[in-house]
Amino acid sequence: MSSPPLSGGQLREYNMIKRLSRDFSIHLWVCTRFLEVDATGVAEMGRYCDSVRLYEADPPADRPEPIPQRMWQQRSHRMRQDVAEMLDSGAVDLVHVEGYYMMQYLPVPDPPTGSDARGAPLPAVMLVEENIEYLIDRQWDALAGGLDTWRATERLEREQWHRADLCGVVSQDDYDHMREVAPDIRPVYVPHGCDHLDLLSPEADRRTAAPPGEELSVVFVGDYTYPPTHDAAVHLLTEIWPRVADRYSAARLSFVGRGPSDEIRRLAAGRTRVDVTGFVDSIRDTLDAADLFVCPLRVGGGVKLKMLEAVTRGVPVVTSPVGAQGFPGGITAQMAVHDEPEAFAGAVVALLEDATSRDRRSRAQRAAAAELTTWEETARDLGDAWRSLAGRPSRLIPADRPPQTQGSGI
Repeated sequence: MSSPPLSGGQLREYNMIKRLSRDFSIHLWVCTRFLEVDATGVAEMGRYCDSVRLYEADPPADRPEPIPQRMWQQRSHRMRQDVAEMLDSGAVDLVHVEGYYMMQYLPVPDPPTGSDARGAPLPAVMLVEENIEYLIDRQWDALAGGLDTWRATERLEREQWHRADLCGVVSQDDYDHMREVAPDIRPVYVPHGCDHLDLLSPEADRRTAAPPGEELSVVFVGDYTYPPTHDAAVHLLTEIWPRVADRYSAARLSFVGRGPSDEIRRLAAGRTRVDVTGFVDSIRDTLDAADLFVCPLRVGGGVKLKMLEAVTRGVPVVTSPVGAQGFPGGITAQMAVHDEPEAFAGAVVALLEDATSRDRRSRAQRAAAAELTTWEETARDLGDAWRSLAGRPSRLIPADRPPQTQGSGI
């Protein structure tokens, strides 16, 4: 569900739907594992959508081995039936699908006619990938010691790209990868907007030193229910922050965002000057009070929206290569980017000890961020893609081995 916008993906969907609803009639159908939480956003999304339907995921207990977990856990038998009925009605001009795992809801057509099994013409389909999921699975396999389980996701995901009439990606890295491995695909680049927190002017002064008697503030922001964010938090607490604390004691680390696990809380409780704040009402206030933003992701894809928010509010950033991926070179040049814990910790300490360097990086980040895309610009580009497809019959082709599962689309 796009509201409440607690994750980067939800925030992107919310901002896009809010703007696109001015020119399009949108029906938002969502499959969820968190029915009670997502139900709180139905009324808000109803302000922008002609209809909002929420379906609770009901996957069977036994998952067939080739089917990725993410695809299986989004299954809803009722949603599959309702999608088929809606498409049969002929009232849909375009289907927008968020994530390859949601393509399972679309019927497999008869290729010569472009119709489903009952002869109903299928509308065109646009598939948007916030991440290329098999690249994330490949990173998990590498951390686990060189496994090769990601290949099953790769096969299924790339099959779904070829079933869609148009694919969209949110990062330049993913655009380049899709063009390289599937040159017959026609992707469009629809990046995150960056202006929902307002860009702090490069000329504006921001916090460069802690007030007398206060410690310097280091923050890590994320959705800790998301496995890559949880992994990064544990990595920070066990491998990086002890090295920082041994060399610089006048700093406090805060974990901000929803869903910190018991493991994160336990590890944080074992260290001094470490707080687990959890969800906050204003991430802008949190960032404006921070001296340094850290993001030691080891697994991830796309562009990390929390990193984007830190950049636009001028918080100096220390991150990993995974955290920095997808950002323009003018921004990454102002980040301290390190992979190994010792180098990462050293960069944190160096910036904590040097207020002038923090201020210089902050202003340079903000200057580079002024060139980033706004939500209005991204919504305009996605709207143009919708218009190019709306009303056209789909060229949907069946996958070689269509998955027998289900998932959320717009």
